[in-house]
Amino acid sequence: MRVWFDEFELRIGDNLVAKLNAGISSSRFGILVLSKDFFGKDWTEFELNTLESLAITEDYILFPIWHNISLEELRAYRASLANIFARSTATHTIEEIAIEIHEIILESSMI
Repeated sequence: MRVWFDEFELRIGDNLVAKLNAGISSSRFGILVLSKDFFGKDWTEFELNTLESLAITEDYILFPIWHNISLEELRAYRASLANIFARSTATHTIEEIAIEIHEIILESSMI
C-alpha cells in the first residue's frame, strides 16, 4: 500500500495547501485522528473540509479515529463527524484499528 503522510511528505518551503490537496486528491481513503489538538487549527480545518467533501461527492472513505475525545466534544466541534462510524483509542489499540482499516482497504480494492 502506498501511504501519503504529511510528516513524510512536507518539506521546508512547501506550500501546505497545495501539498495537502495533492495528497488528498491522489488518495481513496483518509484517516482522521480526531483529538482536542486537531480542533481549531486552520490547516486541519482545511484538510477536514476537503476530506468531507470527497466523502460526499466521490468514492472516498473516511476512517475517523477518536483519541482522548468524547462524543459530546466531537458533536460540539463537528456534528457531521459523529455520524461516521469510528474507532476510539479508548476501546481499541492502534494495532487493532490499523488491522481493521487495512482489511477494509483490501476488500475495497477487490471490488
